Amino acid sequence: MEYSEEAFHYVKDKLNAHARRQQLLEEDSFGNEYSARWRQKPGSKYHPLWKLVAQISFGIHLLHQRTAKSDHEVVKILQTHVDEIDSFLEDTMADFDLAASDIEERIEYLILPLHNGRTFEQM
Repeated sequence: MEYSEEAFHYVKDKLNAHARRQQLLEEDSFGNEYSARWRQKPGSKYHPLWKLVAQISFGIHLLHQRTAKSDHEVVKILQTHVDEIDSFLEDTMADFDLAASDIEERIEYLILPLHNGRTFEQM
């Protein structure tokens, strides 16, 4: 299994969840957000995560069939891909945690006016 430059290499934005949310909110359209940049590359048909999973599957296939030229190199590449997926999942979990806390905060602010209809109508 050979690793080419064309293969997906997950380079995460060095932004935290708050900065990624702010960047998303400031975009004029949803086609330009950081999570859709892969579509802007010429010839990109598949999400990078799909490509990673396909590469991992192929690497495991090579190891299982014992057809790899170097098991050590295949394992090294697989570890890189697993690290990339781990990084992607960490960012995604941070984004979901931020969204969940934002929703909880909004619910807290709305509980009082929603329990008192007259106050809500006056607001």
